[in-house]
Amino acid sequence: GIEVPNAHRETIVLREIPLTMQLTGRYRQVAEFLGELDEAPFMATVQRLSLTKPDREESRLKADTTLTVYLADRMPTP
Repeated sequence: GIEVPNAHRETIVLREIPLTMQLTGRYRQVAEFLGELDEAPFMATVQRLSLTKPDREESRLKADTTLTVYLADRMPTP
């Protein structure tokens, strides 16, 4: 993780958690899911996103994505 000292006598340690996900849905549903990451109580970045349409007749997409989620832990500075 990344350690960031601050003025409150504590160190903030950022943990990086990589996630690989496969989403299935209409384009708008996939876009809404990714957009809702902005509202999440954690920071996340999309590292990779691949959209495929399995069948020409099918209106659903398959989205393969890799995200990194960052969580902060506060620890007292010695």
